Amino acid sequence: MLTDGNEFEAEVRRVARLMWPADVGSGAVMFDGKERDGVFISEECVHAIECTVSRTKSKAEDDGKKLVKILKELRKKFADKAAKGWFITQQEPTADQRTAIQQLGNDLVAVSYDVFRSKLVDAKSYLNSREAFAFGSVRDPETGAIDDRASYVQMDLCGPHGDLYNIRHLSEGLLKGDKFVVLGDYGAGKSTTLREIFFDLRTSYFKHKTVFFPVLLNLRDHHGQTNPAEALERHGRNIGYPHPHHLVRAWRAGFITLLLDGFDELGSPGWTGIPKKLRDLRYQSMVLVREFVKDTPITSGLVISGRAHYFDRKEDEIYRALGLPAGAISISLTDFTEDQVSAYLKKRGWSGAIPSWLPSRPLLVGYLAAKGVLQQTINETSTFSPAEGWDLLLDRVCEREAGIDIGISGDTVREIVEKLATKARCYVDGLGPLNPMEIAGIFRDTCGYEPDQKSLILLQRLPGLGSSESEDGSRYFVDKDIVDVARTGDVIRYIVAPYAQDHSSFSGWQCPMGVLGHEVVSLKLKTSCTAKQLSAAARSASDSLGNDCLAGDITQVLIEMGMPYVDSNLEIKDIIFPNIYFDENMMDYSGVTFLDCSFQEMELDVEISSDKMPKFKSCLFGSVIGRISHKDLPKEVFDDDCEFYNFSNDVSTNQAILDVEALPLPVRVGLSILKKLYVQSGSGRKHSALVRGLDHRAKRYVDPALTLLRQEGFLVESSASSEKVWLPVRKHSSRVRKILSSPIGSDDPIIKNLSTC
Repeated sequence: MLTDGNEFEAEVRRVARLMWPADVGSGAVMFDGKERDGVFISEECVHAIECTVSRTKSKAEDDGKKLVKILKELRKKFADKAAKGWFITQQEPTADQRTAIQQLGNDLVAVSYDVFRSKLVDAKSYLNSREAFAFGSVRDPETGAIDDRASYVQMDLCGPHGDLYNIRHLSEGLLKGDKFVVLGDYGAGKSTTLREIFFDLRTSYFKHKTVFFPVLLNLRDHHGQTNPAEALERHGRNIGYPHPHHLVRAWRAGFITLLLDGFDELGSPGWTGIPKKLRDLRYQSMVLVREFVKDTPITSGLVISGRAHYFDRKEDEIYRALGLPAGAISISLTDFTEDQVSAYLKKRGWSGAIPSWLPSRPLLVGYLAAKGVLQQTINETSTFSPAEGWDLLLDRVCEREAGIDIGISGDTVREIVEKLATKARCYVDGLGPLNPMEIAGIFRDTCGYEPDQKSLILLQRLPGLGSSESEDGSRYFVDKDIVDVARTGDVIRYIVAPYAQDHSSFSGWQCPMGVLGHEVVSLKLKTSCTAKQLSAAARSASDSLGNDCLAGDITQVLIEMGMPYVDSNLEIKDIIFPNIYFDENMMDYSGVTFLDCSFQEMELDVEISSDKMPKFKSCLFGSVIGRISHKDLPKEVFDDDCEFYNFSNDVSTNQAILDVEALPLPVRVGLSILKKLYVQSGSGRKHSALVRGLDHRAKRYVDPALTLLRQEGFLVESSASSEKVWLPVRKHSSRVRKILSSPIGSDDPIIKNLSTC
């Protein structure tokens, strides 16, 4: 708030110059030997201004008389123009002030700064219009309606050095002109966070604490646009703001704090080219964002949000593609803590613990609470592995929906969901959209008849699918984990009987299964499938179906199950995989070749045998864990056309933790275990995965560290899996992230305890 009179006068003159730019010499003038606050000449009118922070009647009378005198002279000098006097107050003029000005003539007006500035941009009208419009993907998890903020719970926002932010911190930084990028996975709360920043800044503006007001764009509404001015005008029209072009003027003038939500939704949804070209395609799709960053005044705050893994795991690509300055601050959204989950669910009318394997993302937790299935599975899944827990949860949700009297079983409902998950694999993110005709067609193909009225009710609330903001009734899967489990249905059916079903839906896949999907398939087939059967299925998927994505899925299931590939040579090409890993006990996959594929992450054990590894030709790797450079990789496995973005050479990797010689080796091993459990993909890890990447000296500390970490409550052992699986304990997530962000300087007692292992 501008409480100093001189600052207020300067601000009023700045606004006036923007509204009446015809005369470059406009501004303060001398008249009768005294300075006047401002004279501005436009094409049709000459404007005289007096402004004050005072609320006294006498000030209005004095300034009004000054305006009368100067207007008399201006009319003589500019006889062809109209003349108008402005008495401008910081707050709304008092009744006495307004009356005093009105008594001096009809060519004088008394207005507040807000009213005066509304001639440039009507900020209040914009803020009221924007409040009623959707904020990105923020929706009620069951109805799809615009969320009313009642269930919002403050999340932890983690800075680049492990420091924690909250909404107020970000708002204060933005008002100082700071630039932020907010990163998070699907359903982590990015749009919700920007919405709360918007309302916090809106409150500051309405309380006259700042002259800046927030403008929030859903970038999904601006696909294909490259000009910021056009985007701002479209945004204004979308929300029903009567003067869209005013937003452009206000933005260039530095009155706007800009919030851009969803940079990942500007990318082309139909990318099917060679993975190496994705980097250039991503860069090209960010033109609008870069133009916004370039043209936003340096004093104006800016925040941009998007999915953390939209870009490869290299911060410089994010900054380069978005055009962010070096001083921009990267903020990561963390999962809910145990207390935050409880608070969130309480606001949604539900209380109680949730399974330790269940990711605590607001979108998914809210969805499951709305569906009423959390309580039903709590007691059964407390020590389940992620694969076991998710598989049972999907069964429970489907059984609940089958409770509607429609004459089909929970198994049939699950099969419909699984086939929809298969259909969604034609999209890069594997989530959809799925339009009503596609959904009804899959119901018909599964059940053998057209959906009746009751069936249509089911199709509107199918498990795992949520409403989109479109008007065509399309649905999206609400979470990558739940859809990954659903994808396993058709994969399992194909492996068991590759020639016994219609494969028309197996074409055009772009999204492979994730770690959780591999674990579910392995869990269900571990006693019924042999390496020969799985290898033949992978070979058939590639040769007969031309589905390299499915062939890749099955190959990674072989790796997960610890079985070799035993069929003839298999080539998998042009697929983007989240990750792949090989440990020292790996079987023989030398008959498999990956061509022009992309891997977000590859993990290699220290003592791995290269003659058992598959071949990689012209492949792209985002992060290689377990090696420090490409010289560390066997040339007979990786050809010269492979590209590598990042190796284990920073403190965010397991190898770097293990290389911190300032810490005792048992501490480094314990921290490596915590990182694999709490930070890396998946919410549970097999015992063999926790050993992977360690040399013979470090491996002897794994079991003592696990024992201590279990005693300290950092992890629990799954009791339902045939192979030992370790699960993180949700309430320690923030504590673990803080330890890992600065392990050397950490005073957490677990560091001291681990050193005694």
